Amino acid sequence: MKLRVYNSQTSIVLWEGVADSEQAALDAAARAAGYSDNASIPDEVRSPFIVVGDIEREEDCENRRQAIDAAKAAFARSHGLAGASNSAITKAWKRAGKPTV
Repeated sequence: MKLRVYNSQTSIVLWEGVADSEQAALDAAARAAGYSDNASIPDEVRSPFIVVGDIEREEDCENRRQAIDAAKAAFARSHGLAGASNSAITKAWKRAGKPTV
């Protein structure tokens, strides 16, 4: 799997590469930081915000999000919702059955 280890608060990528599991990715990130593995990182250094993400899945999600945003923008333009809040556009778009996605 192609995985990314990053801090979910700062979005800083700590490691990115191919690993067999999330644990293997965490161990690789720890080694890149000078530790023998993830378990050897001291508690005072360890962050609770470290996340492992599947890069291909994240790219798919981002592409889907961009398609949804484009569809909502087109819907807003065609329904005279220019200047409306994102929440109002989303509600109207959902009521219309989420067209063009």
